[in-house]
Amino acid sequence: MAVQRCQFACMETPGPIDIRLMQGLAQEVMAQRLDLVNGDATVGELAWLWAKDYDALSPFWRHRLWFVDGRLAAWG
Repeated sequence: MAVQRCQFACMETPGPIDIRLMQGLAQEVMAQRLDLVNGDATVGELAWLWAKDYDALSPFWRHRLWFVDGRLAAWG
């Protein structure tokens, strides 16, 4: 059994690379387990939600990305 290394990154401001990583994971999950996707976690909704109220709400948004073996595994 291979040992997986899990790391997390907590960032103050999500950038375009972070959003693209999240969108990539959303695409993978949608392709494999559509039943796990909620309305706020689709590729389009991620772009819309993170962009539309960014100026007003970014001071209050906290997020974290979890990586396993260098690949994004989850976000919250």
